[in-house]
Amino acid sequence: MSECFNITNKCEVLEFLENDKDTLYSCLFVNYFFCEVTVKVLWRNIWKFKLQSDASLQILNTLIACLPNTSKCLLYSKGIIIPTPTSKPPLFDYVSFCKSLSIGDISVIIISYFKNQQQSKTSEKSKGMKKSIKLVIKEILKMYMNKINNLKRLDYILKVDTKIPYNIRFINFPRARDCLKNLTKLSCASGIESKFFHLLSTVCHNIQSLHIFYRGDHIRSEYELMKLIYSQNCLKKLKINCNDTYCWKGLIPSLKKHYNTLTKFYLSDGIYDGKPLLFITELINLQELFLLSRNYYELEYAILPKLRVLRIYGESFNSLNIFLENNGKNLECLECCFLETLKEILNNCKQLEKLKVKLYTRTKVSDALEIISKFSPKNSHELHIEDVKMFKSKELESFFIIWKGRVPFRSITFTIGGIMVKNEIMEVIEKYKKLGIIKKFELIK
Repeated sequence: MSECFNITNKCEVLEFLENDKDTLYSCLFVNYFFCEVTVKVLWRNIWKFKLQSDASLQILNTLIACLPNTSKCLLYSKGIIIPTPTSKPPLFDYVSFCKSLSIGDISVIIISYFKNQQQSKTSEKSKGMKKSIKLVIKEILKMYMNKINNLKRLDYILKVDTKIPYNIRFINFPRARDCLKNLTKLSCASGIESKFFHLLSTVCHNIQSLHIFYRGDHIRSEYELMKLIYSQNCLKKLKINCNDTYCWKGLIPSLKKHYNTLTKFYLSDGIYDGKPLLFITELINLQELFLLSRNYYELEYAILPKLRVLRIYGESFNSLNIFLENNGKNLECLECCFLETLKEILNNCKQLEKLKVKLYTRTKVSDALEIISKFSPKNSHELHIEDVKMFKSKELESFFIIWKGRVPFRSITFTIGGIMVKNEIMEVIEKYKKLGIIKKFELIK
C-alpha cells in the first residue's frame, strides 16, 4: 500500500513539471519507472518542443520508428526511407502517450524533411515528392487513430505557406471514433470537408474550447459546423478568426445553447457591420473578451458582470468609456490601443492589475507613460507597451520616478514589445531593477 502511494505521489509530482523541460529531462535518467512516467508527460503534447533545435527531425524519426510494420513496408515499397534513431524497436509506445495531435505540425515537419532531401526540382520529382508527403502523413495519422484511446486536443488548421492535405480522410480510419470521442479542445479551418464535422458532431459532445479559422472565402461546411457547435454539452471558449463578418455570423444561432456556459470569446473580424456582436450581451458568465474589429456600438450598454479580461483593438471605440462604466469595476486585465481615452479607461477600472497598450506614433509615448504612472489603479503591477518605434530613456526614467512615489507602492512587471532596446534604455531598466521598482523585465521582439 505504501509503495503504491509513493508511486502515485511521484507521478503527480512529474505531472506538475510538464512545462519544466530541464527538470523533466533529468528525470529520464533516474530509473526505468521515472523514465517511463517522464516520457508520458513529455509526449502528452510533444508539439510544444517542435521549435527547439533538431526537435522536429527527432519527432519525425520517432514517429516513423513507431509505425506498424505494414506501414513501414508500404513506405519502403514506394521508395520512402526515413531514418530512425535505432534499428531496434522503440523503448516505449510513444504515440499512445499523446493527448494532443497537430496535423498542421505533422505536415510542416514532413514537408520540411522532404524538401531538405530533394536533390532535383524537376516537375516530375516534385509531383512524386507530393505523393510521398501525402502517404507519410496518411500513415502517421492512421497510427494516431489506432493507438490513442483518449485524444484531448486536435489542431487541424492550415499553417502559413503549407498546404495540409485535407483530402486525407483520417476521420474514416479504423478506431477514429474511439480516438476522437473525448476531445475537449478543437482548432479547425474552414476548408475542411463537411464529413469531418458531421462525424465529430455524432461522437464528440464534450468540446470545451473551439477555434475556427476562416481562410479567405473557403466555407465548405457551415451547416455541419453549426451542428457540431450545437451538439456540445459545455462549450466554454470560442475563438473565431476571419476577414469577413459574413463568414461566421451564420453560426450565431447555434451559440444560443451555450450563452450560459461561454466564459471566453475571441473574435478577429476584418470587415464588420456591428450588428452580429449583439449576441455577446447575452453571455452573462463571460469572463474574457477579445475583439479585433471596426465598430463596437452594439456593446455600449452590455452588462457583463463577470468580465475580468478585456482585449480590444480596431478603430476608435467611442463607446468604450460607457462600456467600462458598466463593466470595468471588476476588470483585472486590459489590452487596448485607445490612447485618447486612456485616462478615463484607467479611472473606470479600479481593480485593474495588468495593462497592455499599443502605441503607434512617437508623440504618444511620453503622454501614455505619464497617464499610466499617475492614474493606474492601486492594484496595478504589470505593464506591457507594444509597437513603440522610438523609446527615450528620459521618458522611461520619469515614469519609474513617478511609479516609485505611488501610494501604496507595488513593484512592476515591465514588458516591451516590438522594438530594439538601446543600451541607454537597458541602463535605466537595470537601475530600477536594483532599486526594486521593477520586479521583472521582459523584451518581446
